[in-house]
Amino acid sequence: MTHTFFVTFPHFYGMMSPNDRAAAQEAERGFIAMHELGTIYYVIDTVEKLMVENQLTKVASITLEIGEVSGIVPQYLTDFWLYARAKTEHFQETELKVETLKAVTYCQDCGKTYPTLQYAKICPYCQSGNTFLVTGNEYNIKEIEAM
Repeated sequence: MTHTFFVTFPHFYGMMSPNDRAAAQEAERGFIAMHELGTIYYVIDTVEKLMVENQLTKVASITLEIGEVSGIVPQYLTDFWLYARAKTEHFQETELKVETLKAVTYCQDCGKTYPTLQYAKICPYCQSGNTFLVTGNEYNIKEIEAM
């Protein structure tokens, strides 16, 4: 059974002064860590509800799909998972698996796709900025292995 949810964070650093940008980025470092902890608890709550709905008693593993540009740090997820699962009844032995989804951008002018991390918003084929992100911002529960 798969349940999907999305988390996005807009960044407005381009509109800030260099000093404000540095302060915001420093503050965000602490926020991101708390963000991952919150998403782990959301995963736990979601899977617990699915367990009740489907009369399941044990979860062997949960697989998450994390987009390259989602703003989620996979290592933080893993660290917080170990912390959070110890405090639950059903997940103390549950393995968390994290799969990274590549970020891909589509160019509306030439119709081609390209790797977002390598080229950002400007199309490498026609140099257009008329592009949008197709994949890579996801945060999904892909699979739950349960009994």
